[in-house]
Amino acid sequence: RASAAWTSANDYFENVPNVSTLRFLQIMKLGFDFYAKHHGDVNFIQSELLQEKTTNVDVETMKALEEYARFSDWAYESTSTIRENLKQKGFVLVTHDSSVETEKPSYYLAYSPTKKVVLVSVKGTKSLDDMATNCLHTPEPFVDGSFAHSGFSSAARYVVRRSVPILEDLFVPLGYKVKITGHSLGAGTATLASMLLNREHKIDNHCYAIAPPPTLEKETADKVGSFVTAVVNDADIIPRWNFGLVSAAVDLVADW
Repeated sequence: RASAAWTSANDYFENVPNVSTLRFLQIMKLGFDFYAKHHGDVNFIQSELLQEKTTNVDVETMKALEEYARFSDWAYESTSTIRENLKQKGFVLVTHDSSVETEKPSYYLAYSPTKKVVLVSVKGTKSLDDMATNCLHTPEPFVDGSFAHSGFSSAARYVVRRSVPILEDLFVPLGYKVKITGHSLGAGTATLASMLLNREHKIDNHCYAIAPPPTLEKETADKVGSFVTAVVNDADIIPRWNFGLVSAAVDLVADW
């Protein structure tokens, strides 16, 4: 199985820049070990909201984070499960793009006619394509002179490009509030998608980023706090997933 995995990964990533096959497999194992340990634990994402060190967060924000943590978790499910879960919350599923390619994550779009909220939820890491998006980490120019994770930047533009026509033509004219959420890779993508909607499309929105990886440089990250709310679980590795630090850690482990 190891030989088959090596051949598959080598063929798959031969055209991906800056990622050697060995390095990718080592880092991929860390990521999937974390995912396998925590996904499927229905209380995991909710537990990220209940840390004792949480301070200066009002009750309404905590309630919103709990709600959108569920919406982000549902992005990992099948279309039928997403539709049923949303129905119980008073939301109607509009579209669910379950296909995944590098820099093209899965996401769904739904709305609540009673709350007048339209929601975009981006799925996190669950495939080799998702891992490739994570590893395409070179900083690249983004909006307003900022720099962003290149993989998440391309992913955000993909989601926005496909969502904006529905938002602009249908929901924004009707006064719906636009919300974006995601977990892990989905949180990084959602953060940048939120910036694109605000800056390039002039669509007011709010993003709830659940355990987002490093996505922006600090100066810009500090400026988006008015429309991006992020939650990090204590010493969770994903929000500290700096490629250079992880690569150095792999070297240290290899030296043992």
